[in-house]
Amino acid sequence: LIPNSVKSIGNYAFEDCRCLKSVIIGKNVKNIGEYAFQCCKELASVTIPKSITTINYNAFEDCSKLTDIYYSGSKANKAKISRNFRLIFAFGEKIYKNI
Repeated sequence: LIPNSVKSIGNYAFEDCRCLKSVIIGKNVKNIGEYAFQCCKELASVTIPKSITTINYNAFEDCSKLTDIYYSGSKANKAKISRNFRLIFAFGEKIYKNI
């Protein structure tokens, strides 16, 4: 769990964190930096709050087990964020669910 006190996840913040299996991002995070979760080989699930406005380039690159992405924002915001999912994940489309 990334606490609600966090406003931004920096570039490479969790890079190569191989023990990370699930991430719930706090409700006040607005930005996920470039390569923030790159090479988190065990990461399978990410919960993204509606506060997110930017997911930067390849934020989840090479997260080969990532299959579930939960997003609590509106359809309009989801469209803005998901427009860049190909770049964000750098290996194609993933399962994307609203919560």
